[in-house]
Amino acid sequence: MSDIDPELVEQYANQLAESLDKTRVEVRDRYWSDKIVVIDGYRFVNCRFERCKLVFKWPSFEFEGCTFDEVDIVPKRKADKAADALPPPT
Repeated sequence: MSDIDPELVEQYANQLAESLDKTRVEVRDRYWSDKIVVIDGYRFVNCRFERCKLVFKWPSFEFEGCTFDEVDIVPKRKADKAADALPPPT
């Protein structure tokens, strides 16, 4: 097994983070209430989330100046399992 250079790992992580920052779509001044919102790939600025479930698959999102009231932030896998547990619509 080869040794891993921690500086190289940090450099790669920083490059990846910069790349993700450039690909995020910016959403400004929006309001969501009682919704399921997929947050992957977005940068939310001055948004408000009220009684929402914020779902993500990868940590590729950002919040700036946002307001959260009774919000759950859940990984997509957990959200999928919760949806699977619900009875089918009639």
